[in-house]
Amino acid sequence: MSAMQQVDRERRDCFVCQAEGLSAALGNHLQMECPLCGVYRVSQGAIRLFEDGLLMDIDFTRRWIASYQGSPKPPMMATSVALRRVRKR
Repeated sequence: MSAMQQVDRERRDCFVCQAEGLSAALGNHLQMECPLCGVYRVSQGAIRLFEDGLLMDIDFTRRWIASYQGSPKPPMMATSVALRRVRKR
């Protein structure tokens, strides 16, 4: 059973593409499950950046998430990771 099945999930827009997904609070981070981007974790610091309007380079970030397929844990989008995937304006 995955961690997402063991905790309460709520609807939330994906931090990467803004599609509707599911999130679960897991300790000091959220785990996101997006039907378009996949499963990834987001730190509280990165969440604050998104709340302040940070936009992600969608294709670049999706490739990064996909590179973790088959790993025991989904990738963690910490503040430093999020800042390296900012959408060019």
